[in-house]
Amino acid sequence: MRVDRYLKLLIAVSVLFLFLALSRAVAAKEIEISDYFSREEIETAARFNNKLYTLFIVKQAVLISFLGLAAFSRLAASYKRDAEKLCFGKRRLVLPVYAFFVVLMIRLVLLPFDAVRDLVIKGAFGLTVQGAGGWLADQVKSFFVADIWYVPFVVLVYMLMRRFWRSWWLISAGAVGLATITWYSLAPHLVEPLFYRITPVRSEALRSHLDPLLQKAGLDSAVLYEADSGKKTKEVNAYLSGLFLGRRIVLYDVLAEDADPSELEFVVAHEIAHWKKNHTVKGIALGTVGAAGVFVLLGVLLKLTAGKKRQGDGGGYAPESLPIFFFWLNVILLLIMPVECAVSRRFEKRADAHALELTQHPDGAVRLFQKVARKNLSDLTPPALARLWVYTHPPILERIEAALKQATKPDGTISRPEAPAPPEKPATIPEADKPGPEIGTTHENDDSEKGERRDGESD
Repeated sequence: MRVDRYLKLLIAVSVLFLFLALSRAVAAKEIEISDYFSREEIETAARFNNKLYTLFIVKQAVLISFLGLAAFSRLAASYKRDAEKLCFGKRRLVLPVYAFFVVLMIRLVLLPFDAVRDLVIKGAFGLTVQGAGGWLADQVKSFFVADIWYVPFVVLVYMLMRRFWRSWWLISAGAVGLATITWYSLAPHLVEPLFYRITPVRSEALRSHLDPLLQKAGLDSAVLYEADSGKKTKEVNAYLSGLFLGRRIVLYDVLAEDADPSELEFVVAHEIAHWKKNHTVKGIALGTVGAAGVFVLLGVLLKLTAGKKRQGDGGGYAPESLPIFFFWLNVILLLIMPVECAVSRRFEKRADAHALELTQHPDGAVRLFQKVARKNLSDLTPPALARLWVYTHPPILERIEAALKQATKPDGTISRPEAPAPPEKPATIPEADKPGPEIGTTHENDDSEKGERRDGESD
């Protein structure tokens, strides 16, 4: 396929996805959205998320276009020559240097889109409070603690393809599993402190209040930590950090300071559910199996499109095939996002149900969901395609509905919140974005770097 035809096809697909992503066909619910959120909150969240959806689609289209041009044009050869010059004739260094160059180029291509998301869009809606300098410093740190690991990973995969042509995909998947276990084990101690100051929960009253819940689950308040997220964002979140013996529950300080006791009980119970049900371990296992499938498909696509760039009798590929490798890897990862998100939503749904069993406070759960939606500007009427592709958590209304269903009494009545949550002060919106005729704009959770996954809800 000629490059110009490839670009036209990509643009057509992107436009179709954009249209579908902004089509808000709200499914019938057993609860009324107006019972929990005002019209202004619904419209503001929709405008905010429309901007993020559009940005995500454009970002992915630009990334795939860049990699496609690098892979199927003369750019690949010129990039390889530049890498060889940097290696001063040492052939063994060509692959790692070339891999570093491609990874760096990918980061630089994506950087403007991340800046627009975090500094422009979220800043305009009052969610980001971090300055551009601090944000850029975080991006540099993220590159050197996360993105950089693609370099040894690619070198390892190419070495395995050369020496173990028939089984490289299986060994590579095992390496992914081991690397993920190592990452989860070390992240609380080596990675997270680079971005936040994480300390044990300071409030003795909060620790005492949550102690009975933790003891009920066989834990104690020593596992509770808080991150000073308020210096960067007004969004609220909580997450389970670490693996095996080093696990802990981390609350964003803005959540710990703002939520009431019953809301915090549900948050902590939700993370306890992830802990007790071993969702992290199960996620790693499923991810390792999925990686094997990704590598099998990647091997087939490389054979079809990079056959002329083979190296040696063992079946490996020459360094100039790297852009093709990254092109297909990113295409595959983009296409399997709905599967990853579906698994994540299933885990989150089960964690919500277990948290309700532990706390027996559906009113606190509903108030928490309302607060999270208002603070994070969660999409209250998400398009079906967005929910499928980027939602790592069930949408807020689904979580509220599930909580009320689980709290249904024997007589058929539903335990609703004891008192309606007071309306939050709307996020600051520039005059141009005040409610009015909606213009087609956009919205990964998750994420996700993790990117782009957008769920806007507490983990």
